[in-house]
Amino acid sequence: MKNKLLAFPLLAIGLLLLFTQCCRMIALVGIRTHFERDLSKEEQQKVVWTSENASICSLENDSLVYAISGEQLKKCISQYDKVLVYYWDPHCSADACHPLSAVQYFCDGQGIEFFTVAEFYMDCFSQIESLKSHPLLVANERYYGTDKCRKLFELFFTDLIGEENYDKNKEISWFRYVYFEHGDFLRFVNDPFME
Repeated sequence: MKNKLLAFPLLAIGLLLLFTQCCRMIALVGIRTHFERDLSKEEQQKVVWTSENASICSLENDSLVYAISGEQLKKCISQYDKVLVYYWDPHCSADACHPLSAVQYFCDGQGIEFFTVAEFYMDCFSQIESLKSHPLLVANERYYGTDKCRKLFELFFTDLIGEENYDKNKEISWFRYVYFEHGDFLRFVNDPFME
């Protein structure tokens, strides 16, 4: 009986710790982009806020992050036969969330142009050196008027693939990869390695 009485408080403490850890993680990632909070002053200086008419197509990976609109990326995509856009979360642990170097290698081997859009700023510089041709991109929260991750995703991808395509694919729009052919949206993909 004494062991059962001891087990209950230990279980309660364990659940409480688990719950507070989960709440802390929810507060840290996935809700807002947290530009000021998650980036040092030095890293903040490495984010380029593009104007809505700026061309980003000739930008190379210069270790800067470019805040852009979906329309800007759409113009670049139209220049290539095959494109994969990865909506990247450096902390995603799902099977379909791959390191940037692995997706870059896959795309290079398949003749697919590769663009990466970071979901938020926390640790966004952690794998930037893995990108070969294009810089790391992020949805421009100043342009869209929100720093809420889900709303930014909706606005950015509606601009990128068109409202009709986005509405048709809402049930799978949480997939992290988007394929384009000849500048046209083809489909959302859960894991390009499994296609």
